[in-house]
Amino acid sequence: MAVVSYPYPAQGCSQAGPIPTTRPRHYVATSPSTIADVDGAASPGSTASVNGAFYVKDDGGNWDAITGGGSAPDADAATKGILKLAHDIGGTAALPTVVGIHEIGSNTQLLIDTIADGQTLQRSGGNVLGYTPAILWELIENKEFSAHATSYDFSGLDGDAAEEYFFVYRLVKDASGAQNTYLRPNAITTNQRFRGRYTGASVGELNDTTGGILLSNNGGAANDVDTGVGWIHADKVVIRTGETSWTQATSAAELFRIMGGWVWNETSTNITSLRLISTATNGIGVNSYLRLYRLRKAAP
Repeated sequence: MAVVSYPYPAQGCSQAGPIPTTRPRHYVATSPSTIADVDGAASPGSTASVNGAFYVKDDGGNWDAITGGGSAPDADAATKGILKLAHDIGGTAALPTVVGIHEIGSNTQLLIDTIADGQTLQRSGGNVLGYTPAILWELIENKEFSAHATSYDFSGLDGDAAEEYFFVYRLVKDASGAQNTYLRPNAITTNQRFRGRYTGASVGELNDTTGGILLSNNGGAANDVDTGVGWIHADKVVIRTGETSWTQATSAAELFRIMGGWVWNETSTNITSLRLISTATNGIGVNSYLRLYRLRKAAP
């Protein structure tokens, strides 16, 4: 083990920074390629020479051998060495940070701004920003039926605040025989009317005062399917209205097309729930679903 103690670089031991004025640093050569800093005072990035070999202290407190002269070389793709904390790299030697990125094939720097969980990235000039895309319709609930049911309530709504609801649905008929399926505000059946028209194997009109927005009017066989969309204008500043449009596909390979409108002559009650209900017990079959959305009136 070789011990050296020289106060000046010219005497055989060199260190980056000012020359000590009180006493020399002590370095011990523990192997041909590493040394130990006995005083422990050298900061990361300091350099030293022992017996003609040159070293740099890393962030872990170890001294790593340097080739190519008496000082650490500039780093490049092939050589370990000194980096300047500039441009894309900031922070300190002990805690460097990446403050920017570069476009491929150019010297254009893009600075990274604050990005919240769930956001995407969007470029704005020379910055990369967190961005939440504007959403017109926001999903409230996706109800999928893994077992047949007679009804299901979509609760926790605020029709006055949302103003409009949109829904997409598929209703699988559970059994043969006539059955209707409705979407009823607050499970209420009074002061409502649905009028519509159907075309297909036959043509006719619908006039229903049972209560609710009609989603299916099916007198066919089990496993007939109704698929459609609809809207509800829900705030109570005026009488509530809505509409639906759906296709009925029968097990006999026949189609009907139905379109209609709904009115609720009531302006005092906030819509806080919507009840999906069949007039037949367990008439909502397996693989039925209804996806309910609310209007997002303001961009985030």
